Amino acid sequence: MTTSPPFQRLTIARCGVIAREVLGEDGEVRVLAVFERTFYLACPHGIVCVGPPDLIAGPINVATADERTWASLALAVDDEGEIAAGTATVGDTLAIDVASGATWHPSPFPAFAPHAASRGVAAIRDAVAAECPSDGLASLVFSPTARRASTGIDAASAAAQPVAQLRDTLPSVLRSGRWNAAALRAATLLIGLGPGFTPSGDDLVGGLMLALTASGRAPLRNDLWHALRPELDDLTTPPSAMHLSAAADGMAAEPIHHLLDDILPGGTAALGDRLAAVTRLGHTSGWDIAAGVILGLEAVLDAGA
Repeated sequence: MTTSPPFQRLTIARCGVIAREVLGEDGEVRVLAVFERTFYLACPHGIVCVGPPDLIAGPINVATADERTWASLALAVDDEGEIAAGTATVGDTLAIDVASGATWHPSPFPAFAPHAASRGVAAIRDAVAAECPSDGLASLVFSPTARRASTGIDAASAAAQPVAQLRDTLPSVLRSGRWNAAALRAATLLIGLGPGFTPSGDDLVGGLMLALTASGRAPLRNDLWHALRPELDDLTTPPSAMHLSAAADGMAAEPIHHLLDDILPGGTAALGDRLAAVTRLGHTSGWDIAAGVILGLEAVLDAGA
């Protein structure tokens, strides 16, 4: 005899600002992916990542309030439901009070000052010199001459030319205030490239958009996003496209914001702890986002803009 899983009702402890907007729109929902501690829910106007109380804060992240209930959820990919009257129901086993909990907003970036930022960039390069992993794409920024082990589909080899092209062309983009064809092509070639639920190339480009935001270059960030957005359905996964959309709004997981809080004013006292938190994001996502941030900030500094 098969026993049906128990019905569970969850409340939200903390909801990212974009997730709050997404969950505020009524309509059909569907489970996109289920992991050990999180699941992704496709909603009428976006995607949210739902997890237990200690889920890292971020713009599309939803931390629920009860670890014990979370551990007993029975969800599967393509389970369907709806949002209505402040409640999201999924299948016959789960309801979430989407109006509950605090809303997380990232704090504003510190003011960008080139001399201070250059100290912060140098400090992070020193901090990762011996730690950058060979998988993912971060090594192309932090250790471009290092030997990398082949991983079957060698994303680092495929990404080497686009990353180098971005490094070469970004300063002129920043000086002119306009994207050129070579730089846009390089950024586009990175989308969907590499392993992971959020491919490494996406993470790197997301980090670049954060650097443009933090350095006061939001118009260039917007132009990049407008160029990339029509290509995302064909090039990457829907959840990764949602993370890129958040980066285009100047937002990422909280540890990335904390890292920039140290880099931009040139602080080094907490840099080790900040970097450790970043590198715990996904398998290589934290490293790859940080690499995109540094690639972008170094281009701003090289441009003297």
